[in-house]
Amino acid sequence: MHPLLVVVAAASVALAQQVTYDSLLSVKNFSVFGGAGITNTGPSIIPLDIGSYPSASITGMGAATLGGDTHAGDATALQALTDAEAVFGAAANLTATIVPTELGGTTLTAGVYNSTSGELGITNTAGPLTLDAEGDPNAVFVFRPGSTFITSTSASIVLVNGTQSCNVFFIVGSSATIGTSSSVLGTIIARTAITMNTNASIVGRVVALDAATTLDSNVFTEECNVEPSPEPSPEPSVEPSHEPTANPTPAPPTAEPSASPSPSPTEEPSAEPTREPSAEPSALPSPSPTEEPSAERTSESH
Repeated sequence: MHPLLVVVAAASVALAQQVTYDSLLSVKNFSVFGGAGITNTGPSIIPLDIGSYPSASITGMGAATLGGDTHAGDATALQALTDAEAVFGAAANLTATIVPTELGGTTLTAGVYNSTSGELGITNTAGPLTLDAEGDPNAVFVFRPGSTFITSTSASIVLVNGTQSCNVFFIVGSSATIGTSSSVLGTIIARTAITMNTNASIVGRVVALDAATTLDSNVFTEECNVEPSPEPSPEPSVEPSHEPTANPTPAPPTAEPSASPSPSPTEEPSAEPTREPSAEPSALPSPSPTEEPSAERTSESH
């Protein structure tokens, strides 16, 4: 740990008891972080902040598309590093289930994972790593290899049954290397360097604590964007509810045709006096009931 961080971390009460998305604190605001700086090549797309501390070296961002702020050696970067160190320390205290070094081709449920060798990786030829939340959107997956995390070219991670990328963590004891054109997700926090090879993409973030982060035409996507989804749903539900209510109001026309069939029952009993009583009484009673109730119904409908 950096000397300056010893004092800051000692004064902070933020040592998380568990590793969750909320425990990232200010790290959530960053897409890329490097303790010894950040180097970029090519048109990387980075939606959130980038930062480095204690080094202020951030180069090659002229070709990149940045959606956030740049924090080079400032107080915001220091706080992000402090919070990342807290998550790294919390992960080290978690009891892990031992799995094979090769994660490709396996399906895992929520839990904490490590290997006997202290190395974890995903090889394209073995297949994707599948993470299954079993219907629990709060399911957390923590991979904490004591040594390295490495993916081959075109390796991938697949989420099923409600798994969210913001609940996936790779807390790496040394370095992390994401292979060319690989597609991974989650928060990667490595003690030393992180290398994102050409066209590798991640839904999440990368944080190198003591060394540099190297990018090459990479695409970062912000994870857990769940807030926009509830907003559009109420709007369509409200608008159609008013439109159908406005259309049924022309129910009065249906009341008028109901008056025309009313004389039909009067014609049935009329054997002889059909024409005389039906002509006068039917004309008088028929308008009165039709006009009055129609006025009442319209007033009630209004």
